[in-house]
Amino acid sequence: MTIEQQLEQVKKRNKRLTVALTMMAMVAVTIQFSACGEDPAGPSAKCNVSDVGALAGRDLSGCDLLGADLSRANLSRANLSRANLDSANLTGADLTYANLTGASLTGAILSRADLLGADLKDANLKDADLKNVGLEHASLEDENLEGADLGWADLRNANL
Repeated sequence: MTIEQQLEQVKKRNKRLTVALTMMAMVAVTIQFSACGEDPAGPSAKCNVSDVGALAGRDLSGCDLLGADLSRANLSRANLSRANLDSANLTGADLTYANLTGASLTGAILSRADLLGADLKDANLKDADLKNVGLEHASLEDENLEGADLGWADLRNANL
């Protein structure tokens, strides 16, 4: 066998090995994703609220934030529609112009929070602490305020 023939065989073997390794890598990635369910960077990363200073304007729609400590968090213009904020601590939080449509805030503490222009349509605020809350120009249509404490809340120009 000549040197040229041997080189040709080595090239063919290298091509087969490259194809085999590529396929093995694809299988490994497929197994990893199927073991994790959804993309690991998906919902869990979206709903991470550990850095309360970086939540302004964030899309947190549908997130389960049950009992979360978001006191003094900057959530201005954040999308919290359909989020579960039951028993969450939002004391002194900035929720100006936040979207809270359909959010559940049962038993949440919102005292001294600023909800200027916030959209609370269809929100559940049952038993929520809304003392000293700023709700100027907020939309409060069809929300549940049963048992909520609205002492000293500012409701000027709010849409009730």
